[in-house]
Amino acid sequence: MADDQHIFSEFLDLHRQKLIRNIIQQDVELAEIPRSMFFPLWFSDITVLEKLSAIRNTDATGFRLRTLQLTTLRCENWPRIFAAGKHAPKNELSLVEPTLVEPALVEPTKVQDRRKRPRAQSSSIDPEPYCQTSPVRPLRSSKPLRSSPAKHATLQRDENKCILTKHGRTTLEVAHIVPFKLHMTKRAASWNFLIDFWGVDKVNAWRAEILGNDGAFNTEKVQNMLCLGPALHAYWDMPICAFLPISINDELTSMDLAFHWLPLPNKSIHSKNKIRTMEHPDPKYPTGFCDGPGENIFLFNMETKSIILSGEIFTITTDDPKERPLPSFQLLEMQWNLSRIAAMQGAGEDDENDTDSDSDIVSVSSSSRSRSRSRSRFRSPEKEPVQAIKKENSPPP
Repeated sequence: MADDQHIFSEFLDLHRQKLIRNIIQQDVELAEIPRSMFFPLWFSDITVLEKLSAIRNTDATGFRLRTLQLTTLRCENWPRIFAAGKHAPKNELSLVEPTLVEPALVEPTKVQDRRKRPRAQSSSIDPEPYCQTSPVRPLRSSKPLRSSPAKHATLQRDENKCILTKHGRTTLEVAHIVPFKLHMTKRAASWNFLIDFWGVDKVNAWRAEILGNDGAFNTEKVQNMLCLGPALHAYWDMPICAFLPISINDELTSMDLAFHWLPLPNKSIHSKNKIRTMEHPDPKYPTGFCDGPGENIFLFNMETKSIILSGEIFTITTDDPKERPLPSFQLLEMQWNLSRIAAMQGAGEDDENDTDSDSDIVSVSSSSRSRSRSRSRFRSPEKEPVQAIKKENSPPP
């Protein structure tokens, strides 16, 4: 079964086109906007878009705020931080409470004159003497730990297989929806960005799924984890693929998702570059990709031995929604939007050398090594150009 939606569906939605065209007619300054704002605008919640379109030039404050919202470059690339291997900003990445580790008790020793020590010890370098007056302080370990119980519960729920490719246990990896690098951090500015385009109600639902009682990210829960094969996990982290949540049953025991390929990164495109607001971002592929994004990148179903096509719908189930809950529908919805933005907006100022090498892999095999992510950039494959966005009232292709 194939999904009737694709990665560019919003660009072919006539109602959405009408709303954005109305914004431009009111404010010609918004006829071109930065790519980093272009994609959040098109992928925004429809109720937010309707409110932006309803602002009139008689509302001077609202008019100016809308212009600033759609033209101001953000200090941090939140989609890349949330959905790809980009480091978090240092001023935001602060641990809530460092873990205290008690040191081993050491018997104080007297400081001796090195010249009076036995000759047998003279050839070795003595450690610094322990000072009896020095206070004994607990050591602080600021590195958060991954949750082994959550990992094992995820493996049980997904039956030790990749949820999409059915890759087996030997090299299976447990991946995070919201990256582990955000665990135990507080990021108020990131939520403000999301509220601007998806509204308070929807963002509060996303926050409730990932924040702990202290307001910090808690990524170490089964609802934030998926079993993925090694290749799919690498593509998910880049990101050059995404999962669109479609439906979940009332018993919370079955969820349908759709797999979609995303464009390969293009180094020549920068996120701060301006783009015409009514322009389709990829007229060569107005409805996305089919069997892969290019560069001979494919995925195979290991049980059917068939190529997995973009838009393919698959199901995740659980026999115990309390102990082994399904992946969070809300978090998958959030990452669907942010992964598309991160993949399509273009490179940022520091993306070239700011790839997080500490991936959020929780490998099943104890002997496996952490992968180093590739920094190579690809161009989209060549095909015949296609007219993308039709005029208002014309049927979508």
